[in-house]
Amino acid sequence: MKQAICLALGQIGQAEPAVLAMLHRYVGNMDEDYTVRAAAGQALGQFGSPLSRPFLEKGAQDEEFCARTEARKALAQIPR
Repeated sequence: MKQAICLALGQIGQAEPAVLAMLHRYVGNMDEDYTVRAAAGQALGQFGSPLSRPFLEKGAQDEEFCARTEARKALAQIPR
């Protein structure tokens, strides 16, 4: 369910502070399933908020390939 919510929020494209905060919690939280971490990274990339950079940098170090890849792809979408 969390994975679907993350993906849907990314498609909506509104980076509300509460939405960003939730996705920031998910992207680097090893207690979350890797599919949730990956979906959060994907959504954060769609938003492209520079505020997400430190959270995505943590996610880019994820041990799980899919979560790590989505975080790295998201980082590439965020302007420096």
